[in-house]
Amino acid sequence: MFDHAPHAATYAARAVGLNGDGKAALETERAWQWENLAPELRSICFPKGR
Repeated sequence: MFDHAPHAATYAARAVGLNGDGKAALETERAWQWENLAPELRSICFPKGR
């Protein structure tokens, strides 16, 4: 499951972007994920940083 965490965040952000709002929606989703994720898990879910 550890290996799936970064992909889950990316898929969620992409799904938001597919609704027609484009890059702004994707960036908003990624920012929300970052802010709502426990700090100790950020390096796992966002290995390249925010």
